[in-house]
Amino acid sequence: MEQINISIFDVRLGETTNWLIFEARVGRLDNHRIYSFAFCGTELNHSLSLLDSDIENLREQLYNDFGYPPFDIQKAKRILGTGKEYILIRGKASD
Repeated sequence: MEQINISIFDVRLGETTNWLIFEARVGRLDNHRIYSFAFCGTELNHSLSLLDSDIENLREQLYNDFGYPPFDIQKAKRILGTGKEYILIRGKASD
């Protein structure tokens, strides 16, 4: 099994309250590079080099934590706190 750690350390609103923009480091890809991705509950726009199943897994985890739009940035910042780590595991029976 392969584990990918995504450490989100910042969140801000996108162009509207329907989108959150996250900044993160992804240990398996490049822990020194900062990745940004946009989340609206049902979509996750990104530049990550991950499998579609990884992205869907991350989208589901974000949905469980942050819910659906419209987003309240203060609530999102409280949920994020000083940062959250999301773990994606490849090689499970469902992959």
